[in-house]
Amino acid sequence: MRDQNTAYLVSIIIPIFNREALIVETLQSIKNQTYLNWECILVDDGSTDQTIEVIKSFIEKDQRFVLLKRPELEEKGANVCRNIGMAKSSGDYLVFFDSDDLMVSTYLEKQLQNIVNNNADLSVCKMDFFEKNDRYFTRKKPCYHQELWENYVTRQLTILTGSVMWRKRFLDSHHLNFNIKLQAAQEWDFISRGLLHAPVHAFEDSLLYHSRIHGF
Repeated sequence: MRDQNTAYLVSIIIPIFNREALIVETLQSIKNQTYLNWECILVDDGSTDQTIEVIKSFIEKDQRFVLLKRPELEEKGANVCRNIGMAKSSGDYLVFFDSDDLMVSTYLEKQLQNIVNNNADLSVCKMDFFEKNDRYFTRKKPCYHQELWENYVTRQLTILTGSVMWRKRFLDSHHLNFNIKLQAAQEWDFISRGLLHAPVHAFEDSLLYHSRIHGF
């Protein structure tokens, strides 16, 4: 790969709604990335707490963070916000992330290196889950198999939006975006439709992504 800190732009797209208590950890994990050439597009879905003020404090110090707002006439929802972020993104590669999850500091570097070295359309990394008491755990289902689409749609694999880096050109060529009519299983729908187009895929055998579990 070319100069690992300048070669390609990665766009990180995050829908946000009332996350003032958790968004700092997420944004700090992005700011701590060893790969430097990224933009983080945060699309607000109408927050009423101090989320916007928290984000603005990051933007003041680092203009790689960008804040957008869902137009009032647009339908409310995370999927609408993801589509807005994707349309506004300038990156060669895209990551759809959640506003309460965490990236390991080498997430962008290793995912990008894996996808470029394998000339792939997407890279899937290892992930785990954590609770509010910082107890980390993994699930029994693997996150990768050579027969990726078949095993994913039959629920044999655990893949979340945050564990995948996509080549933007692949998503654009197949006109892939998030279904704004769905109220559940939005990421399953998006990923399964993407995999249906038989992308060249690669697996990054590193634990790079922490997904927060609520309700404990």
